Amino acid sequence: MLDYLINSNHLKKEFQRFGLEDKDLDFIKEMIVGPAESELCSQGPGDWPYCGRPVEKSFLYEIVANKKNGIDVDKWDYFARDCHHLGIRSNFDHLRFMAFARVIQIKERREICCRDKEVSNLYDMFYVRMTLHRRAYQHKTSNAIEHMIKDALYLADEFIKIPGTKGEKKSISGSIHDVEAFSKLNDSILSLIAMSDNPDLKPAQEMIKRIEKRQLYKYIGQTAPIDENKVKYSKSQGSQIVEDILAAGGNECKLLEPKDLLVDIVTFDYGSGKHNPIDKMKFYSKSDPDKPVSLKREHVSHMLPSLFSEQHVRLYCKKLDKKCFNVAWKCFQNWCQSKDYGVEDLNDDDDDGYPGSTPYTTPFGTPSSRQKNNSSEVPSPQSA
Repeated sequence: MLDYLINSNHLKKEFQRFGLEDKDLDFIKEMIVGPAESELCSQGPGDWPYCGRPVEKSFLYEIVANKKNGIDVDKWDYFARDCHHLGIRSNFDHLRFMAFARVIQIKERREICCRDKEVSNLYDMFYVRMTLHRRAYQHKTSNAIEHMIKDALYLADEFIKIPGTKGEKKSISGSIHDVEAFSKLNDSILSLIAMSDNPDLKPAQEMIKRIEKRQLYKYIGQTAPIDENKVKYSKSQGSQIVEDILAAGGNECKLLEPKDLLVDIVTFDYGSGKHNPIDKMKFYSKSDPDKPVSLKREHVSHMLPSLFSEQHVRLYCKKLDKKCFNVAWKCFQNWCQSKDYGVEDLNDDDDDGYPGSTPYTTPFGTPSSRQKNNSSEVPSPQSA
């Protein structure tokens, strides 16, 4: 994509005017996506994978998108932006981290290390990341809308054509293989679908209308399975889990079909899967600032988490009527009980518009509207 933007905007001469060479472009790409997988470069030892800069500048690759431990300015940027706009407090102080960061030689490479007393500040950073994913990026309502947009694009895929290289028309999904067509994909695709007079796009248009009217896929509940063998569900198992949930409900679940339910598998972690990202960070002490050391979790505090990854299995119902919602809840409850999983209590106040509780024409319900519609609200799980 970067190559296409440079060539299509004739920026090569501008790069040369400022003394930037091809290796500098390689450096920019490597800072974003990491090293090329096809070959090793000759600017350092045999295992040095980068071409843009030699091994003596290895620490530069830890600044923008740190593939080693995830401590980078990319996170600091969206932390500050999103916490500000979402009203979420961030306890991480990036200015303090930079004040105590220094480059130390570790074997044949140089790495960014931090003062040992700042380890709690870094734990706060990863906790902020997890909090933003839990409360915003992978919030149950955000994911419901995301799945509905995905379904709308799927329904419109073969009927929307995007001009690509040499004028060749590409479908929405086919655009990922054509950089010119892909560069034209943005939020306007939904407006293009909504305003089209093509009758084949009616199902996709109906899905977009549901999003606009807040007629979202109904969040049924979620469970956080804890498996002693550390076996995790994969996203490809969603369809099978739907089948198992319907089977767990018995005859009552015949009201629902697999296409009526959606399983969303969500993982929350500190950025390194099940591993502690701080284990990949080196620290130095005031007394010996040139000696890199590791700090184990138990040496920092016994109150820090022992698990750094958690998986949630969420269930949504695509139908809007209360009867289907109640049946789906019972099926899900039975499935969780059969697996010995705990299930979340749905009797909360931040619902996504259960039938009759939140007006579909407004993004948020009000206490008065809830009281007026109290008789038609979906019953709580205890009474379901």
